[in-house]
Amino acid sequence: MDRKHRTATRATVIAACAVAGLCLFLVPTWPEWGASSAALRAGDPSAPAAVSLAGAGSAREATRGSPSIAQGSRLEISHPLGVTQWLARYNAARDGRAFALEAWNSPATGGRYYASSVVDSCAFLSATSALEQAQPDISVVGHENHLRAINAFNLLQARCGQFTPEELDRMGRRSLISSEEGREDALVVASNKLNRGLSSPDLESRRTTVRTLLDLGDPLVLDSVGMRLALYGDQAGSYLYFDGKQFPLRDQPLIASAFYLLPCGLGLHCGSSDPMLATGCITGSACYESRFDRVAREFAGGDSKLQSQILDYYERILSAVKSKDVSKFVPPTK
Repeated sequence: MDRKHRTATRATVIAACAVAGLCLFLVPTWPEWGASSAALRAGDPSAPAAVSLAGAGSAREATRGSPSIAQGSRLEISHPLGVTQWLARYNAARDGRAFALEAWNSPATGGRYYASSVVDSCAFLSATSALEQAQPDISVVGHENHLRAINAFNLLQARCGQFTPEELDRMGRRSLISSEEGREDALVVASNKLNRGLSSPDLESRRTTVRTLLDLGDPLVLDSVGMRLALYGDQAGSYLYFDGKQFPLRDQPLIASAFYLLPCGLGLHCGSSDPMLATGCITGSACYESRFDRVAREFAGGDSKLQSQILDYYERILSAVKSKDVSKFVPPTK
């Protein structure tokens, strides 16, 4: 299988995942630091950068290395969008259970939605039994990743090791959506309405839904929505719509990877300390520095031309989201 085909295939897997509403469980979310546009175009996916919310594509070069969650909490962000007060705490949380229990008591500000995201990532980890051993198995993670895997293991143990099985079941997103506790949470209610609206074939309904989503501007909600922000279907099949163009999924479009990066530019940390990325590291999938690192190395296969194309899409989508340009994501009514 050639490099471009591998790249596009992975993008299509993400697309299918978004359609099925299973991205929370199948596609890792990666907080903390992302590579700068210049670094990714140059084929250097490991260069970390703090992505500011001040403008599309803007980035500040940071010190090389593996940033900690505490470093990530100093990410410079503004709040022109409807970003919840829980974002910074979510990004910085080391003890996942302590964060989840605190956030759970604030449904009026979307705390339970944020708590359920932590719970779901820990439930996914629990299902792998990866934390039942003393440390990562070197025969699984490989010698070259062993130190990274140990660091990831320690992070996940601190983040997820204190939850009870009952909490992992009761406080997860799927249980929350259908429960009275979920109906009390502002972001859970908003997310449910947005999910219904995004499945509507009526363009006016879609336009209203996308406008609400962009006004909300919450990066964790947008991370869950993924490519459904721009996903449509007709007799020819499913396609992404952006800025007047259709991108059929059958063509395995590179733009799919750009939607995967979008939350990074809105304040969600996108680095190696994310629990799902760390889970992949300790279970032998791969160890990445960030979502940008994964896009450069896996989705683009190290091809600088493909990396540049993905980054261009990312910057255009990010700009459209920040400017709340609904027309970029909804076709005109015929």
